[in-house]
Amino acid sequence: MTRLARMLVALFLVNAVAVVVIWWVALEPHTFGSLAGGLNAAGRIAGLVGTYLVLVQLILRTHIPWLLSAFGKDALKKWHTWNAYVAFGLIGAHVVLQVVGYALQDRIDVVSELGLLVAHYEGMVLGIAGFVLLAGLTLIAIDPIRHRLPWPTWRALHLYTYVAIALSVPHMIATGSDFIDAPIAVAYWTALEVAVLVILVVARVPPVWRIATAAGRPHPAIVAVGALVIATYLVGTVRLSPALPVELAVASPTPRGTAQSSPASSVASPRPSPTASVITGTTVVVGLGFETPYGTAQVRLLLSDGRIADVEPILMPSATRQSRTISSSVEPWLRKRAIAAQSAQFEILSGATYTSRAYMASLESALRAAGLEQP
Repeated sequence: MTRLARMLVALFLVNAVAVVVIWWVALEPHTFGSLAGGLNAAGRIAGLVGTYLVLVQLILRTHIPWLLSAFGKDALKKWHTWNAYVAFGLIGAHVVLQVVGYALQDRIDVVSELGLLVAHYEGMVLGIAGFVLLAGLTLIAIDPIRHRLPWPTWRALHLYTYVAIALSVPHMIATGSDFIDAPIAVAYWTALEVAVLVILVVARVPPVWRIATAAGRPHPAIVAVGALVIATYLVGTVRLSPALPVELAVASPTPRGTAQSSPASSVASPRPSPTASVITGTTVVVGLGFETPYGTAQVRLLLSDGRIADVEPILMPSATRQSRTISSSVEPWLRKRAIAAQSAQFEILSGATYTSRAYMASLESALRAAGLEQP
């Protein structure tokens, strides 16, 4: 193995380790305390490593001279084939583990959970379209099938790989739990994707353009690629139900005193601690209000025999039309997750970071007042 080859292998391994470390650092302390948490964590690392291998896959067949001189054409072709299968396997595992993990956490069936993800998580329609397209390409790439296709057709269909990746990768940063309040992770993955994009533009755009225009008119598969991209983006932007807009930054909620519900969504004079009372055998604890840039979140906790029986919203962020949409969409799911976890420690809803964290903080203050969580 040449010196350049060793350097490139080392670079590959260093980045692989970086992907795992970034995932590990983002884990919450309670992640592996339940089956749902463990499945979600496993699904995220499978998706991250699978995405990394997909980016590597794009480079393996760029025919860059220095890459060919380092490894040779035959070796690159072999690694390209096996890397494709491993990458698709990991991304498939990511889809299954995440849907099952969230379904267990929300205590609903898998089909309903998939519907929730598609309806409320930004980029999921495009991500699913990309995954289905990637699955089809992987199936076609199996030797007995691929060898039945004329070479020009296979070469044109191969361009769908870029479409599949362009559709599926963006949702990772938009809604991935590992990128919430994690500027280093966002910067690292953005730099990685930009670097791959630059390599592709330099190495692949000129030959792809020559292929597309070689016969004087685009190959039908090229036209289909463009039609697919346009149709998918149109479908992906149709809101069949209120979507969860991405809140642009993450800030620690600011605690405020307990408040009573009011039409103006205001917070009453601060009190030093949450209040608790007993009504017909049920303990009712009002949590502290926690401020976000979009309003205050505050909950009322109902306990029965020391267990969370219900969580009622007193205040939810409503400063803007967008925040009201977010609050009305996520509150039922935050309530379900709180009751299922019997704790304030559960997965936040991606795309509703401020609201989720303030809700969880108010719930945690109520649980502490009731003596059910340690300060």
